[in-house]
Amino acid sequence: MTIRQKTLANIAFTFFSLVTVLFLFSSLQAIREGENLDRSNLLKDLVRVRLALEEEARELNRTAADWAFWDDTYDFLRDFGADYIADNLEPSSLSALRVHDFLLFDPSGHLLLSRSVDPEEVRPLPLLPGLDALGGPGQPFHLSRVPREGIKGLLQVSGGTILAAARPILNSQGQGTLRGVLVLVRRLDSLALQHLRERTQVHFDLLPLGPHIAPPAARFESQGEDAHRGFVPLEDLTGNPSLWISATQHKAHVLLAKRNLTHMALVFLVASLFLGTVAAWGMERILIHRLQRFQEELRVIGDTENPAGRVTEEGDDELGDLARRINRTLASLEESQLAKRLTDRALRSAHQELSEAYDKTLEGWSFAMDLRDKETEGHTLRVTERTLALARHLGFPEEEQAHMRRGALLHDIGKLGIPDRILLKEGPLTKEEWAIMRQHPVFAYEMLSPIRYLHPALSIPYCHHERWDGTGYPQGLSGEQIPRSARLFAVVDIWDALSSDRPYRAAWPQERVYEHLRSLRGTHLDPQGVDAFFETFPLEAESRPS
Repeated sequence: MTIRQKTLANIAFTFFSLVTVLFLFSSLQAIREGENLDRSNLLKDLVRVRLALEEEARELNRTAADWAFWDDTYDFLRDFGADYIADNLEPSSLSALRVHDFLLFDPSGHLLLSRSVDPEEVRPLPLLPGLDALGGPGQPFHLSRVPREGIKGLLQVSGGTILAAARPILNSQGQGTLRGVLVLVRRLDSLALQHLRERTQVHFDLLPLGPHIAPPAARFESQGEDAHRGFVPLEDLTGNPSLWISATQHKAHVLLAKRNLTHMALVFLVASLFLGTVAAWGMERILIHRLQRFQEELRVIGDTENPAGRVTEEGDDELGDLARRINRTLASLEESQLAKRLTDRALRSAHQELSEAYDKTLEGWSFAMDLRDKETEGHTLRVTERTLALARHLGFPEEEQAHMRRGALLHDIGKLGIPDRILLKEGPLTKEEWAIMRQHPVFAYEMLSPIRYLHPALSIPYCHHERWDGTGYPQGLSGEQIPRSARLFAVVDIWDALSSDRPYRAAWPQERVYEHLRSLRGTHLDPQGVDAFFETFPLEAESRPS
């Protein structure tokens, strides 16, 4: 078999095998990814329902606390005054609380008082069967089993499934003799479940948890080729698995992947035919014809033993290079060394250009952060310059200074992950909003850690809110556990924050700023870092008129 025949046969076999493998792999991958996406979407919907139920339980527990620590409730269990019932336990009052059942148990577990209402129609209801016994000995709402912070969650009673919250009854200072237990109940009837479906945008069902199932893992069942059903367990208020949240969805991504496979097969077939033809023609023109001529010229040179004979030098590729190597001697060692020096110089130049491009990119990121947070406009460049000046004063190596510069430029990059409603909020932040805001160092770490080039610069974005006494965040590091660069940057960051105008206050005088930094020495800030800052930027120079 000639080279031409072997080459064409090899091209045909290679392209056929490659296209077949690629098509099969792409098909399996597309279906697998579609299945994973569909399961992920279904699991997110089920978890959203579970979180909504948990939020309702927390809300119910907060309402129960308001009533259980109310002096009127405390006094009612002493004298059983009728005014308490008339003023507070009418159907309209309970309907406003969005509860179905209101119960008071004495310390021994006897039901002292109960009221039941339909919150939608504002009318009395019979007490749900099974609720009256829940305060007895051994029951979940007996006084001995209800802590001061209360218990809350799902519960299965003979009358159905409920959300309940229980609190011990104390006075408004949370003190006094325990006079019983207050229980609020929200029935999970069909109307309540429908409201929850509308709120979560998930058409789910609550199903009994079979004895043959081992929660808590979620599970999925196929409902034919077009749909699947997911199950996520729910625990009751005692911490035991009680129910499944279940929902059925179409396999949208899988169906889309299957519809695309036919088009993909046609594309692969046409592409393989076209590429195979082009490859065969190119191989003939570029390789086979030249190899045959090269073979003939070498045969002539060998037959004639003519040292002046030469093969044709054609093309700037492997064959052309081989011909030139046959027709010339090797380059001298000096030329090789020169080529090496030129290559090394080019590599160093390329590395420098790449580093400059990286640094320009980081400056662009920091500028984008300042544009988004108008309150800190110009803050990034100021703290970067001061941090570098402090590092130079302390004799940091130039390479470490470069990493500190990048870390300072990116110190607040994690705020890109903070919603505008929190970052740009004009008033004080709530406890929940502060919890989100304090995640920005974690967001910075997650954003930057995949970039190997920035690993040495991560200390400042990730740790500049840690405190010397260990009360900072996100890791609660203390003392020298905190990277030195982050400890120094924290001093500069606080200096700039207090020295700059803000919408809610004017900049502090430098004397006051320096006094405040001195007060944070050894608690919030590294003592040596504060001392180094004062040495690098004396108060006299800062206070001097510009």
